[in-house]
Amino acid sequence: MIDNNRLNHSLAVSRKMIEIGKEYNLDDNALQDLFVLGFNHDIGYENGNNSNHGNIGG
Repeated sequence: MIDNNRLNHSLAVSRKMIEIGKEYNLDDNALQDLFVLGFNHDIGYENGNNSNHGNIGG
């Protein structure tokens, strides 16, 4: 289960990715994709740890 700290972090990353996408004048579909990618970027923590969450999430 995701804890509040991880949820807040994932939402913050999503918002930052949207901000950057807007600077590049990306369309709404691309911004939506960036939000989803940002939100899910640490998904590997669910079954991994700090050293391997990237591999597990991938």
